[in-house]
Amino acid sequence: RALALSAEAREAGLLRPSTAAEAASGLCVYNAAVSACEKARLWDLALCLLAELRDEGLSPGVVTFSAAISACEKAQRWEWALELLGEMGACRVKPELITYNSAISACENGQRWRWVLWLLSRLRADGLMPDVVTYNTAISGCAAGQRWELALALVATMRSEGLRPNLITYCAGATACMLSGRWTETLGLVAAAKEDAVELDATTASVAMAASENSGLFAAAPDMLFGCQARVRDFPTANSTNNNNNINWTKR
Repeated sequence: RALALSAEAREAGLLRPSTAAEAASGLCVYNAAVSACEKARLWDLALCLLAELRDEGLSPGVVTFSAAISACEKAQRWEWALELLGEMGACRVKPELITYNSAISACENGQRWRWVLWLLSRLRADGLMPDVVTYNTAISGCAAGQRWELALALVATMRSEGLRPNLITYCAGATACMLSGRWTETLGLVAAAKEDAVELDATTASVAMAASENSGLFAAAPDMLFGCQARVRDFPTANSTNNNNNINWTKR
């Protein structure tokens, strides 16, 4: 479908648009083609289409850029995602929250936690407010960078803004603490999840058990994990959990 829409976009662009209606129609075709490329993970074709529509005298809008950035995110091309975000500013196209979320996710996938936090600050500068997805991705980026202090600060900030942390939030935050050897903070986040009535899964429980084992507080694990639907025999060991540094919590 992506290739078919790409061909249609090229055909539609054989003649430069002479009216606003023709321009809008042509842009819609290109937007659909770029979106199809995003779903098919054809990031390079998405960028080619973006260049083509400009050659045809069309101006990409927020939908076009957002789809292209999402295509780069899915292909783990964080550099191109940032490049496109910069182009939006040059074109005076204001990014939307979904645009930033895709760019932040691209940087998180690339383990670029500094860029993740920079995008979070730029998002606010553009007058947007992060949502739970934004925070979860940012916390996951901090986990990959083993920046446990920043992960905890983000959890506290989202609470102060009236957002409710969910399982992904607590998983990412607890993992950031565990990978940094902060066992007490790890257990504190798992306990907070239980207090918030967040149902733990096997992964969260395994993080708690690893932290309990390493901190010498293993007796606390049964009470903390009471009611978890996951089975103890399914939990990985503390060592295997500590070696798993590439968990992508935002995709859960």
